[in-house]
Amino acid sequence: MNKLYFEHIGVGISKAETNLQRVLQRSGLDYSVVKENIYLKDGVLIPGKVAVLLKETGKVFGITGEDYCIVNNSEAFDFAEELSCSFGFAFERAGSYDKNNNAFIVMSNMESKRIKDYVFISNNFSGNGSVTVYITPYIGGEILSIGDFKLSIRHSKNVKDRMFVCKEVVEKCNLANESVAALAFEFSKEDLSPSRLMYCLRELFKSELNSTNIKIERAEAAISYIMDSFSNRDKNKFGGLLAVSDYECNRSSIRETGNPEVYLNRVLNGMPLTKAAEKILRG
Repeated sequence: MNKLYFEHIGVGISKAETNLQRVLQRSGLDYSVVKENIYLKDGVLIPGKVAVLLKETGKVFGITGEDYCIVNNSEAFDFAEELSCSFGFAFERAGSYDKNNNAFIVMSNMESKRIKDYVFISNNFSGNGSVTVYITPYIGGEILSIGDFKLSIRHSKNVKDRMFVCKEVVEKCNLANESVAALAFEFSKEDLSPSRLMYCLRELFKSELNSTNIKIERAEAAISYIMDSFSNRDKNKFGGLLAVSDYECNRSSIRETGNPEVYLNRVLNGMPLTKAAEKILRG
């Protein structure tokens, strides 16, 4: 069974866990971030700018304006505990990514519906970031997150009051589910033969197939993987779309980079390959 896009990073959390502080401790996210003034070598203060750094080690996350309001993980993720206790979501995984510049927690709703939602919550300390909530629907054994399924909250002095976004998250999950269910219903009614899927895939990878030998090789490998995945699915357009999602979320290119975050980045960036495949399959 393929791993989910976030299972290559962080640590697993017991679904029975409901205490945020224990989640932060288990995943190493119970640290403190602070601001410090910046000085030139001659001791002159740089006005209007501060460094955002990890209190325990001095690691610098970024440089930002002096009005930047730090939101530590215990505040950024505070609504996650309410999601767990009051809305039936379970903790799945937590940790850091992007060279430890981003902290994350993943939660899921209960497995009682056809569509399961994984909620990926990210906190960034670069000075330009935000607390971001990504809704990533899971259907037919694959992630299908190709809509506008995210919420972003800028760091500000009032962010703590704005962090209780549980109802917004639940509403966004419902909208995502409705969108994915409608797509599944529409595409499941339209048959798709292997030959037609092959035609669509050659359109999808048209640029690569008309490029250098290495890009041609990668494209052919991708097409082969998707066709093999489709052989085990319903022969309709939705089965074809799920096969593309399978590739995008689970298969790196033939040029192995050793970066376990490649799958994560594809999903958080809106699954561009699967989104492009949807448009071609509609044609």
